[in-house]
Parts: sequence; structure tokens; C-alpha cells
Amino acid sequence: MPSSSSVILPVFCALLLLSASWAASDSIEEEFYHCVCSNTDISIPISEAFFIQNNSAFTSILESTAQNLRCLVQSRHKPELIFKPLDEFQVQAAVICARKLGIQLRVRSGGHDYEGLSYTSETKSSFFLIDLANLRSVNVSIAENSAWVQAGATLGEVY
Repeated sequence: MPSSSSVILPVFCALLLLSASWAASDSIEEEFYHCVCSNTDISIPISEAFFIQNNSAFTSILESTAQNLRCLVQSRHKPELIFKPLDEFQVQAAVICARKLGIQLRVRSGGHDYEGLSYTSETKSSFFLIDLANLRSVNVSIAENSAWVQAGATLGEVY
């Protein structure tokens, strides 16, 4: 009959290896960040573009363009991460990475989401939010009789 120490040692080693592998694995938010950074040429400061729920700025960013305050009640599920891209290429990288990692994305643009569908959910499914507030330029060319408006522009900025 094996001694108790000969049985305990292999079990302890197995538990130690499992806990080390769990600690070494990145969270889905970290994987998303690294993927987006590796798919764009521009360096993205994590503190300016990526906000997780325990970040102090998360709530203010989430509520910044909310048109319907009923959507911000505790019972509505919020995004796991808010990503505020600085250019169009980062949006493209975010879509590629979300697909690669199996993450549901929602996009919030210029603020005309009165139902709150882009930034809250009634179901418990997790999602990331791409907030296009940084992509809000409006360029009008009278000579070319044209106007280019980025998706993050609000109605007031367009008029």
C-alpha cells in the first residue's frame, strides 16, 4: 500500500501545474488588446483607448452619450470592455480580433441609440463595445460639393 506522502505529492504537483497555467493565461480583454495592437501600425495607449469594468473611467465613458437613462439601470448588463479607437484602422483591427477570439461586438456611434442596444443588454451574454466618439470629424468641401462625416459625429456636429 502506498504511503500517504507518495499519493499527496503527485496530486500537489498536478494542482500546482494547473494553477500556474491558469495564472499564465491572459484574460480575454488582454488577448483582445494584444490582438488589436498587433493588427495596427499605430501604438495604442491602453489607458486612453481600453476600459474594463473596474476602471475608474468606465462608468463615465459608458454613460457619456446615453440618451435613455432607463438603459443604465443595474439590471441591464454592461459591456465587459469599452474600446475607443483613434482611427478607422483600429476599428478594422477590433472587428478582426473580435471574430478571431469569438467576442460579440456592439458599436456606439454618434448617439442616436435611444433604446440603448449598443451599450447595454437584457440578456447575460457578454460583449465588448466599440465607442466611435473619437471618430467624429466633419469635412465639407464646397468646391467639390461634398461632405464626409465620421460615424462618431453627433447630430449637432453635423449641422
